[in-house]
Amino acid sequence: MRLFLDTEFNGFGGELISLALVADDGAELYIIRNLEEDVPYHPWVEANVLPRLAIDDYSGKALSDLAFAQEFSTFVYRYRGAEIIADWPADIEHFCNMLSWNGSQNGWRIPGSYTMRLFDRQSDYVSALPHNALSDARALRDYCRDWIF
Repeated sequence: MRLFLDTEFNGFGGELISLALVADDGAELYIIRNLEEDVPYHPWVEANVLPRLAIDDYSGKALSDLAFAQEFSTFVYRYRGAEIIADWPADIEHFCNMLSWNGSQNGWRIPGSYTMRLFDRQSDYVSALPHNALSDARALRDYCRDWIF
């Protein structure tokens, strides 16, 4: 099983804002973190990411760190042994940080064993709503589905 991953974060090295995973079987996870009110957003993120958080049936409602982590854990646990595919190193970094955070909350029990693949795309693909994690993860899945693996 493959899970296609995309995240949005507050500038290079910044805090995670949203995370999306799209599975080969069609299941999807799209979660948005509730960042503190006083967190200054990078101007590019403010202009290009924040206005695109809401998509499809997702309301764009931000979750507390605990609720965010619970939604993440519940989803990834269903896909123990999956290959995580991303096209940007920070996406994998944020995924692993979520595994670590969940592990620390549960006595260091990570919710499964995963392999990671950083996809070096040879040409651009465009998502329906660029800079929205769910839309970008769907586009990555569609781009990779027919030929890469």
